[in-house]
Amino acid sequence: MKESELAFWQKTARHYTRSMDRSAPLYAAVCERIRPHLSRDMNVLELACGTGQLSFPLSPYVRLWEATDAAPAMIQEAKKRIGSSRLHFSVQDAAHLPYDPSIRRKRRRGLR
Repeated sequence: MKESELAFWQKTARHYTRSMDRSAPLYAAVCERIRPHLSRDMNVLELACGTGQLSFPLSPYVRLWEATDAAPAMIQEAKKRIGSSRLHFSVQDAAHLPYDPSIRRKRRRGLR
């Protein structure tokens, strides 16, 4: 992510959750579409989670939900909200994830 883009998301983070409240029906519809594809034996890696609009409602349905965002301020805002014990947030660049590629392939095969 370019430094200017990261700076934008850092500045936006404080107001992001509130501004996304207007999109609540859309997020609910997206969650409704995703939910049937989740199961308790799944581990999910979410990229660009923002402040957790999908993370919070969907994480209770899986074993582990790792929600990541490149903007530390987004993760900081997400962590202010109460979530499932299955939900973990971390600052990560989607282009440089710290996971072993062989693990990613195994996980991807398990997805529908």
